[in-house]
Amino acid sequence: MKEKILKTWLTYPMYGYPRMTIYFKENLNTLVNAYLIYPLIRELSIQSRMIKKMKNTKSYIEVVQLLNLIRKGKEAKQYNDATADLKDEYYW
Repeated sequence: MKEKILKTWLTYPMYGYPRMTIYFKENLNTLVNAYLIYPLIRELSIQSRMIKKMKNTKSYIEVVQLLNLIRKGKEAKQYNDATADLKDEYYW
């Protein structure tokens, strides 16, 4: 069985154990469970060369940002006085 797995992996290096089970069932007409193939692949120390695609982070803001109401010192008093009217617009 190891020889078949290694031969399949050499011809299709993108195949991991789920695709390899499907390949064995459809093309080689061999009923094999994924739980049998996975340990054999680990024992042969081979793995799929397919790279998992990562999602891109969003570079824009979807939610309206609230004001930073926590400030320290003189800056806080000036900032809070200037934004006192705006605080009433946001509902907590």
